[in-house]
Amino acid sequence: MSSQSNNTMRRDWDERARKNAFHYIASCRKDWDLESFLTSGEEDFQRLVASALTRCGLPVAGERMLEVGCGAGRMTHSFARRFARVYALDLSLEMLGRARQIHTEQKNILWLTSNGSDLSFIASDSMDFVFSYLVLQHLPREMLVFEYVRSSGGEVRELTGKNTPMTWCCGVKPEKRV
Repeated sequence: MSSQSNNTMRRDWDERARKNAFHYIASCRKDWDLESFLTSGEEDFQRLVASALTRCGLPVAGERMLEVGCGAGRMTHSFARRFARVYALDLSLEMLGRARQIHTEQKNILWLTSNGSDLSFIASDSMDFVFSYLVLQHLPREMLVFEYVRSSGGEVRELTGKNTPMTWCCGVKPEKRV
């Protein structure tokens, strides 16, 4: 993806964040308040992530995890409760700013700005778990997350069982399986 395309994508997401960050992250509602927004993230973690990880024989907690496309941090707080260190990645500086404001008490989250094109600044084999939810369709190459996980020696699990850009996915190192 070109630098110009990345800048356009960043500008678009920054504008969405200024308009209504919570709605653009979870578009099923327009009238989110902070408590309901974060509660919906925990509910999705329990309903989708925890149950799927358990079914796949993967741990629901660990040392380091990467959330690709964290937005305003709707699910980030759920990961931070279970992982020693959460690397929360987003292209939008506005979304990251909102997430930082929301999660000031959680010191185990490192907020990272993405370049929108690759994950080369994340050391290979440095994460126990990689997660992306409704983000792949926004990436210049939908397989970007899969490629990173595989290059780290991990396994890709498309937890919904569908191989589409809208699918959420995770990756985990084989030795982390329970």
